[in-house]
Amino acid sequence: MPKPVLLHKARMIDDLLQYLVKLRDLHIYHEQNRTGILVESERDHPQIELKGYDGEKHYSSLIYAAYFGKNVCIVPYGKPYYDPTLYITRESVTLMADKATSTDTLKDPPLIMLMGRYWDESAGISRSRDAKIVHRMLSTTPTSEVVLRIVDSDYLRIGDDGFRVEKNKFDAGQSVSIDANSTYTLPTGAWYVILGANTKAEIYDDVADAWIEVIPAGGKGLVISDGSNARLNNTGASAETSTIRRVF
Repeated sequence: MPKPVLLHKARMIDDLLQYLVKLRDLHIYHEQNRTGILVESERDHPQIELKGYDGEKHYSSLIYAAYFGKNVCIVPYGKPYYDPTLYITRESVTLMADKATSTDTLKDPPLIMLMGRYWDESAGISRSRDAKIVHRMLSTTPTSEVVLRIVDSDYLRIGDDGFRVEKNKFDAGQSVSIDANSTYTLPTGAWYVILGANTKAEIYDDVADAWIEVIPAGGKGLVISDGSNARLNNTGASAETSTIRRVF
């Protein structure tokens, strides 16, 4: 009869020893005015695992150091430890998309969300309003775009084909009268112009050292000016009016 008792105690001691071996790399310390937890390892990738249960299944996320302390990596639930979503180094912060596959060829990285709050006087509560910065993959060429979103709408897109303002509020239009054979220099900014019948929009090409037509006479479109490199040129025999509106 005593043998099972001894065997039971031996197993308890063995479990305790294994626990202590695991615990030797974990320290709770207090130094001067600092208190914390230290995970110490003689190998690379020391890690902290955050494990929980959502009522249906267990889940875990990892935080670990890598590349000899150069990176801190965060791996959310559902991803292998060698494919972290967030890398933090002294030089950069990287948000990494999941790996693309032959059947799921485009993967966007996690977005950056900026959450503001405002007081809703009628409801008597604080509400949230979000803005997002998204890197949206478009094709396997590859092409992509960076998108500024407010709530669920795109406001600005910058991609391989340039930039596009999805929502803007034009300033009030200005009527500009330009004398015959004269020019008007556009102030700094981006301008939507509606040109007179004999007025064209030009930008200065410093390589060719010449003014280049970008919108023909009587046309309309967007012109970006640095305050000196874009102008409206009336080539007609009399004064005429064009309309300009600042976009941004």
